[in-house]
Amino acid sequence: MGPVGAGQETKAVNQIMATGINAALTFGESADLPMDKVIEIISADAAGNGFLQHRGPSLTKGQFNPGFKVELHH
Repeated sequence: MGPVGAGQETKAVNQIMATGINAALTFGESADLPMDKVIEIISADAAGNGFLQHRGPSLTKGQFNPGFKVELHH
């Protein structure tokens, strides 16, 4: 990735993007949207990505399998 620390910064970019997806899903839920349909539609659009397709359905069903620690987002 470049100089020392660039890899860590790249990982931080990834985590910030995942956090943005989580915030968007929370918005959709608060608007009482049918989240299975939202994920299906968005996954086929420009914002579609692997995180949304693979983690989105479990997150919107309240299935929080072990993964990234929330404390590390800070």
